[in-house]
Amino acid sequence: MKSFNTILKETRKREKLSQKALGEALGLGQTTIANYESGLRLPTHENLLAIADFFHMSVEDLLGHHRTLPTVEEDKKADFTIIQQQFQSLVMEEKEKEAIHLLDEAAGDSGHLIDFYEEVIRKTLYNTGDLWQDGTIDVAKEHYISNVAIKAITLLSIKRRLSSPPAKQRPKALCMSYSSEMHTIGLRIVEEYLDMLGYETMFIGSTATTHSVLDMIKTSGISLIAISVTMSSHLDGFRNFIEIIRKHTMENPVTIIAGGQGIAASGKDASALGVDGLAHDYTSLKELVRRHV
Repeated sequence: MKSFNTILKETRKREKLSQKALGEALGLGQTTIANYESGLRLPTHENLLAIADFFHMSVEDLLGHHRTLPTVEEDKKADFTIIQQQFQSLVMEEKEKEAIHLLDEAAGDSGHLIDFYEEVIRKTLYNTGDLWQDGTIDVAKEHYISNVAIKAITLLSIKRRLSSPPAKQRPKALCMSYSSEMHTIGLRIVEEYLDMLGYETMFIGSTATTHSVLDMIKTSGISLIAISVTMSSHLDGFRNFIEIIRKHTMENPVTIIAGGQGIAASGKDASALGVDGLAHDYTSLKELVRRHV
């Protein structure tokens, strides 16, 4: 099922109109149309009616509502899309409390928390990165939005963990980012996934020395390491780091899973980096864990 922003963009292009021209016809700014099409904002009821009337469409068609009943999966996907758009809009308007409250209320006792992380939080982070790259927002705003997302993840994590009885003994996973990389929000989501997959997680973020990491692997009985690399320029150093870990864990080998934008952009596979696998979402992480347990 297509969302409003996709239908609006496709309809405008089909009519061979620029965002500016459509905005002028509706008495709106070009930026407003751009925000509608990127999913950053939803139109008011009045503007929704005006857009539908301009294109000679029903509001139902403009919103992408099915004339037949949607499947459960389509319904769930649509709900997540709406939540993501609302969350993105709130953080863009710097309404932190409202944004976190929205996610807390929407997640509730959801049995789809993984989908929630994938479809709402991760997509918001990707959208924010794109907005920063094209100059729509500056780095301060990008950092602000990321920090709000971290607070939301922390809140959801604490509530989920407190609602579950503590396990007697679980294998331990170390979650870290390579070198001094400060973008650890994706890694925090990975930590959540590993906890859901049955691991006791230890998050150390960035700037830990190689010696301290090796010491923790040994003294804490680490069986899996999840490492994030967000900068492609760090890959050579990362490869050397992996070789050091392998050398010092020959007697008690650990599973090493890597991910992050830096690795994805490089196009290198797991063997080229010396790791056991590359994860880019929950499904791939779950498969790697299943394969190496």
